[in-house]
Amino acid sequence: MTPYNKYTLNNNPEDTPLTHVEVGEMLSDPLLVLGVDKLKVCFPLTRILAGSEDWASCKEERGGLRPNAVVGQQWVPLGHHGFSTGISTKNGQLGWVEFNPSKIVNEDAKLIGLTRSVEVFVDVLEQTRDLYEIHADLTEFAIHRLDLTVDFAPVADMQYLLDLATKASPFRAVAPAIRQHPRTGEKQSVTHATKSTSCVICYDKSKKENNNSKTFRFEVQAKRDDLREMGLNCIADTSEEKARNVFNKRAQPFIDLCVSTPKTWIDEIVASKEDKNVLVYSAGYEFLEEKGRKLAMTPHQWRKYRRFQTKWPHKRIQDLFG
Repeated sequence: MTPYNKYTLNNNPEDTPLTHVEVGEMLSDPLLVLGVDKLKVCFPLTRILAGSEDWASCKEERGGLRPNAVVGQQWVPLGHHGFSTGISTKNGQLGWVEFNPSKIVNEDAKLIGLTRSVEVFVDVLEQTRDLYEIHADLTEFAIHRLDLTVDFAPVADMQYLLDLATKASPFRAVAPAIRQHPRTGEKQSVTHATKSTSCVICYDKSKKENNNSKTFRFEVQAKRDDLREMGLNCIADTSEEKARNVFNKRAQPFIDLCVSTPKTWIDEIVASKEDKNVLVYSAGYEFLEEKGRKLAMTPHQWRKYRRFQTKWPHKRIQDLFG
C-alpha cells in the first residue's frame, strides 16, 4: 500500500510540492489507495413500513408523500454526517441509499477506501429497519454510483494540472466545462461529463475548503454503465481491483498527459536577472553537493533562494526542466 492519498493515509509526508509528473506517476501506481466520496445502492423491498407522512416527495423537499406520488425520500443522520434514502413503487417496490462514507466516518471528511465504505453501507442499512424491509440477497443490491477520489497536496502548479485536465479526453466528443475565478480568471475546476456514463472532475480542493496547502483532487464519478462493464454490478462484486479498473478507464488520458507532457520554467526564469542569478548559483551548489562538497549559503543567499523556491516550486533544479 503506497502512502500517496493524503486524505486516506499521507501522500506527501515531507510536504514538498508535487510536480505534474509525480502526480501522474502516483495515479498510475497499481497500489494507490482510492478514496470513496459517494456511494449509491438500489435494492428490492419486500414491504414499506414507514407511512406517507415519513417521506418527502422528490418534487417537494418538505411535506408528506402525496397520495398519487410513487417516489419518496428522506435524510437520516448517521455518524458525523448522514445519508439519503428513498423508495419507489413505480416498477415494484424499490429502495435506495446514497451517502458519502468518508463524511460519515470522519468529521474532517478524510477519505476512506472501498472496503471500509462497504462496512459503512451495512451500518446505513441498519438505520433503515423502521422504514422498509429488504431482500437479504446481496446480489440484488445494485451499485448505481461510485465516486472514486484521490487528493494530492501540496502541488507545485495547480493551474498547470487543471490545464492538463482540460486537454484530457476521458469521453469522446465531450467538451469540458471549466469554472474560473470571476476576477483572476484562474481555473478552479474542470469537468468532463456525460448524461449516462460517468463524470470526471478535477478541481482545487484547497480553494473550496480555504486551505493554505494547495490540494488537487481527481475524482471519477462512475455510474451504472461503467460499473457494469468492469464487473461491479452489485455490492457482492466489490473489490479494490475492479474499482481500480473503473478509475483507470477514465483517468488514463489525464495520466498519459501528466507523464508525457514536458514543462519548463527556464525561459521565464532567465528573463529575470535576479532569478537567473539564483538559478545559476543554486545549480552550482547542487552540483557540488552531488560531488560530495557541500557549501554553506550566506544568510543573504539563503533568503534569495527561499524566495526563488517559493516562486518556482521544485525539489531539485532538474525539476524546472519538466
